[in-house]
Amino acid sequence: MDLEISQERLEFILSNPSTMTMTALELLSFVVGLCYWKKFSKTPIVVFILFLGYNFLNEVVAAFVLVANLAERNTAFYNLRYLIYFSALFWMYFKYLNKRSFKNTVVAFYAVWLLTYIYFVATSNFLYQKPLFSAVTGDMLLLVVVLYIFG
Repeated sequence: MDLEISQERLEFILSNPSTMTMTALELLSFVVGLCYWKKFSKTPIVVFILFLGYNFLNEVVAAFVLVANLAERNTAFYNLRYLIYFSALFWMYFKYLNKRSFKNTVVAFYAVWLLTYIYFVATSNFLYQKPLFSAVTGDMLLLVVVLYIFG
């Protein structure tokens, strides 16, 4: 099997300072998280550390698929990332909340977000479109959940 590397796509990725900076910071965050793994091993933070590693790996694999001309677009990698990202964060915050009413609200918010994501998957082209409404809804609901942490 011969891989055909697209020089144009490779140059675009390597010459884009924001992409390179974000990828380097994702790797750095994951490595720092691994350094503190033992400290957080009995907390929900380990899920976030694992997500950081997944996120870095997702970026690298998505870039490889694009550069190696294995697919025309790599949007599906990021669409799947939304499911993992929001599920991990809602679960992590759920585990940190003490009041039962707040926990129930987090479950309800996650259900609302999941419905928007399922609607996106059912009605859109998962390989080419991004779940903008689902992402914005999830971010707004997570902002409210963060306020519960302070309450």
